[in-house]
Amino acid sequence: MKLRILVAGLVACALATGAVAQPAPGAETYPNRPIRLIVPSGPGSATDLAARIFAEEAGRRLGTSVVADNRTGAGGRIGPETAARAPADGYTLIWANSIGFGVLSTTAGNLPYDPVRDFDPIAPLAWFQITLVCNPRLVPAQSLQELIAYMKARPGAVRISSAGVGSGNHFALELFNWKAGVETLHVPYRNPIQGIQDVVAGNLECTMDSQVVPQIEAGQLRAFAVTGSQRDPRLPQVPTMAEAGLAGYDLTWFQAIAAPAGTPRTAIERLQAVAREIAESPAFRSRMATAGLTVLPGTSEDLARMIRFEIDRYRSIATQANLRFE
Repeated sequence: MKLRILVAGLVACALATGAVAQPAPGAETYPNRPIRLIVPSGPGSATDLAARIFAEEAGRRLGTSVVADNRTGAGGRIGPETAARAPADGYTLIWANSIGFGVLSTTAGNLPYDPVRDFDPIAPLAWFQITLVCNPRLVPAQSLQELIAYMKARPGAVRISSAGVGSGNHFALELFNWKAGVETLHVPYRNPIQGIQDVVAGNLECTMDSQVVPQIEAGQLRAFAVTGSQRDPRLPQVPTMAEAGLAGYDLTWFQAIAAPAGTPRTAIERLQAVAREIAESPAFRSRMATAGLTVLPGTSEDLARMIRFEIDRYRSIATQANLRFE
């Protein structure tokens, strides 16, 4: 009895003096407010579609809103740059991809962020490739080899759009030019969807993008090849670049989640668990496939290795092919 009275007295004293331990700042359940997901691409792109699918799935599992925030420009540099400068509190994430975390280390000169040092990797989620297409009213070629012959007969005349100087599809274009031995006219767009629309309208001859399946099916664009090592399930009749005669051509781009460096470990671990759940979901896999992406589950360590691999890979390709991005 006396012991209970003593304990009660000590608790009352502690409450009165504020000595009872209170939750440390930031130690409350994560998340307890909306999360911003920075998307380094414009609306309608493969990157944007994948990020929004993930945001919707993650929001349901986290019990809060995950809001996609498109930050476009500079060929994909603006998004990662914005994320690198954001507070490392778990409430700003970056939809990381091979462009901002690989290609730009080669094509953009001195980046204002370091893809390795300035971010905490969370998890890879998917990969995608792009398709070389042309307006059949402007380009009579029926196959990739015929297209290459057409381009060789008109050096610098065939206009091909991209998402900007140094972007992923610009890199793909320059690699194509080198391997095919052709010269094309690069036309950069801030929003690649506008580039697709201009090709359909006949203002440009060609583009390289992943979001061209509806236009191919409608006969507005003719597909010549995809950039990866396997065919696109949405376009089983379209060969890979290698199958069509460009040996060794293989470009795909990963999609992943990362956070500013120094984000609390509790937040990173929670997000890793959610990313794993999402990647294992049949519904998520189906939605990503419809958008032209293949799910690629993995750990934060996997993503860290992928980022380093992409940086080395694109630098090696650019050096070997003497690619220039101006």
